[in-house]
Amino acid sequence: MCETWLITGGAGFIGCNFVRLALSETDAHIVVLDKLTYAGNLDNLGEVLADPRCRVRRRRHRRPVDRRFGVPATTARSAVVNFAAESHVDRSIDGPSATS
Repeated sequence: MCETWLITGGAGFIGCNFVRLALSETDAHIVVLDKLTYAGNLDNLGEVLADPRCRVRRRRHRRPVDRRFGVPATTARSAVVNFAAESHVDRSIDGPSATS
């Protein structure tokens, strides 16, 4: 069975480099889940967007990941790697409960 890795924040600076490394060093399928805000940008993923093992889903709502983002419940996720975070402390202080 093929491994599927869910990478949150995969379009950010650190996450996109991890995605590149994972695609080059493993046979895993990668699902990138990102809000695509000021920190996450599809341009950061560049050439890996053409890789058939990489899918990107924009996280906009608080819905279950399995249903909303095309990761079937029957797909065994071998790993979940979280790079999603507000990188500026002042943003988290100004809006600690921001969800959009």
